[in-house]
Amino acid sequence: MIYEAWGLTDYYFIQLKVHGMGILSFLRKPRLVLPHVQHPIFGLMEATLQNDDGSFFWETPGTMQTPKGEISVFLDGPVTGPSQEQVALWDWIYANSENLAHLAEPHLLQTLADFGLERHLDDLCWSAVGLSTDGSRTSPWDMSFTLPISGSKFDGAILTVCFAAGAPTGIVNFDN
Repeated sequence: MIYEAWGLTDYYFIQLKVHGMGILSFLRKPRLVLPHVQHPIFGLMEATLQNDDGSFFWETPGTMQTPKGEISVFLDGPVTGPSQEQVALWDWIYANSENLAHLAEPHLLQTLADFGLERHLDDLCWSAVGLSTDGSRTSPWDMSFTLPISGSKFDGAILTVCFAAGAPTGIVNFDN
């Protein structure tokens, strides 16, 4: 039988009184069931974690098929999924993706050169976008590009360019 139970932040303290055995006490963290939504533009989106502020980190579990290729979408948003502002930002990024990639080229080229891969600039494929939390173009957001070099240790490497106010910030993350 349960003797006592009360919440301690995200954990619950439970004491069990077992006949003839005294009291057993333990902490238990309940399993959080993360939401998913079927979005009219992004398709299936899954929340992969809940942030401290109560928002969720959403992502497309696979890639979204577009005329420009397969794109993954990532964002922080409410339990209902992407906001109208985030959809508007996606529409703007998608419509301007060639220009934005061109603006990012000097930063991508410098990062590739740091690894001796500058000759592969034209091989980069736009593969993902991370939308800003508020859906604003002025807030930080990012575009990721995949480097397909068969047989290389860099095959599948991802270069992520950070943007703010519609322009690259000069920050490029290289994930291999």
